[in-house]
Amino acid sequence: MKIGKQHFRVPASTSTYVHTYVNYPVNVTWKHTLFIFSHGFAANGSEGGRIFIELSNILSSLGYPSILFDYRGSGYSDLGFEDMTFDTELADLNAVVRFGRKRFPNHKIALWAVSLGTAVSASVASQRSDIAFMILWCLSADLYNRYRKRLVPEIEERGYTYIDKGFKVKREFLESLKNRDIYAAIRDAAIPSLLVHGDTDTAASIELSRTAHRLAPNNTTLHEIRGGNHVFSHQPLQYKEAVDITLEWINERTTG
Repeated sequence: MKIGKQHFRVPASTSTYVHTYVNYPVNVTWKHTLFIFSHGFAANGSEGGRIFIELSNILSSLGYPSILFDYRGSGYSDLGFEDMTFDTELADLNAVVRFGRKRFPNHKIALWAVSLGTAVSASVASQRSDIAFMILWCLSADLYNRYRKRLVPEIEERGYTYIDKGFKVKREFLESLKNRDIYAAIRDAAIPSLLVHGDTDTAASIELSRTAHRLAPNNTTLHEIRGGNHVFSHQPLQYKEAVDITLEWINERTTG
């Protein structure tokens, strides 16, 4: 198997592709779990502060291969941001999982997600039988109500709006969030899951993770980061705590 880093274009439909980045372990013994990273809303495959690059390099040094990718409408993937919906993201993650399964046929697959990417990951895991476990940082749930507060009234009046990053968001995105029960998805996935959430997160309240943990199977763990904001942005101490607890949790499930 090849060693290093490679970029691929993975088909997500008959005419559009997802840009995918594979990070292989170098000069270490390989471990047989493949991590697939799932980024948040209006981000790209490296995530804010390029934390997914850093995390994938840490995993590589420990022997784990990983895949980063841009959901369509973000980064180098096809489509415009305004064409992105929850359904296109589900299709994208499923396509990347299939790609990972084909490229690493002897590996277990784990999902590591942040923000909106957690909702997509939980939804995909609930419909598949080949996801071993998932890591959900800053869980996004209660999707329709939360995004409606963020995007209305303009999106209802005009059919679209612009968010602070300059991206255009259409009504179709908001409509695609209706009836998405992320709590039920985590329950139905029934796989070991780690919830990591900061208790001062204003973009996605820690109560979302607390509710998920209360409703989830016993194999779900919640770790609260005191003073942590959304994705621990500009918070090196809280970010380190999130990384350390996650790596410890991973080690418990991939060794022995």
